[in-house]
Amino acid sequence: MGSRGCAYDNAACESAIGTIKLELVEQHVFATRDIARLRVCDYIEAFDNSLRMHTTLGDLSPNEYEAAYHETLTEDTVAA
Repeated sequence: MGSRGCAYDNAACESAIGTIKLELVEQHVFATRDIARLRVCDYIEAFDNSLRMHTTLGDLSPNEYEAAYHETLTEDTVAA
């Protein structure tokens, strides 16, 4: 972590929150805060953390990236 008040420390978090707002929150009207909270949690767990492509992973979803990683481990084990 950088020094106190460093703008770069929060950049990744602010980017993620901006994406959630753009793709989910601004497109729906929620009846209650509890419903909104559940929808946001579901979005993060079911879509963003598993299916959505991430540029930091070479435009792969986390599931695809992890599968490719495990495949390379298996190939390295077989080659050795």
